[in-house]
Amino acid sequence: MALLCVDYPDPPMDLEVSDPDKRSIRLTWIPGDEHNSPVTEFLVQFEEDRWEPGQWQNLSSYPRDLNSVILPLSPFVNYQFRVIAINSVGKSRPSRPSQRYQTSGASPDAIPSGLKGWGTKNTNMEISWEPLLNTEQNGPNLHYSVWWRRKDTGEEWNNVTTVGAKHIVHDTETYVPYEIKLQARNDFGPGPESNIIIGYSGEDKPTAPPTDLHVSILTAPRSTSTGPR
Repeated sequence: MALLCVDYPDPPMDLEVSDPDKRSIRLTWIPGDEHNSPVTEFLVQFEEDRWEPGQWQNLSSYPRDLNSVILPLSPFVNYQFRVIAINSVGKSRPSRPSQRYQTSGASPDAIPSGLKGWGTKNTNMEISWEPLLNTEQNGPNLHYSVWWRRKDTGEEWNNVTTVGAKHIVHDTETYVPYEIKLQARNDFGPGPESNIIIGYSGEDKPTAPPTDLHVSILTAPRSTSTGPR
């Protein structure tokens, strides 16, 4: 009886990029030897040289019968790609990287998450949010526009632009509700505005003791019982 030796697949070869578009590109490769264990999927990874150079990240997985795929991309990223073949034994070594492809920039698509407002003192309100990921920035000079106004007053919006992920509103009244909204922007323009959320300025201790206290004394009702005479 002959023994069938199986092994990790060889890495894919001859990566080629084509059909470039603003948000996508076609990647094609030649599969390597499967070594008697059929490849089940291909893992495409990317590396970009602006924020995390040299760090490879997973992009997409594809079934074994595909070796030419359209990759979804983010704007303003200088990509290169590599492919890993996977079979029942495990993963191949990564392929040689493709040539680089730089996507063009655009205004942000994403709305920063985690927007909230709360008082850290009785005379302020701190507005904060989660900053966009590097690959969500879509262009240079990312910054945030923040708006706030007291709720149900009809007053005009206050506005500030910042590169950080928080803004402190000073000299507020104590524990007042505010409407707050947020927008990311870059050199290509503004992104979508967030929904309006409600935040509150800081609380304080009571300034006066309670007044007009009344004390009532409650007495339990008497109960009587009568027995046979």
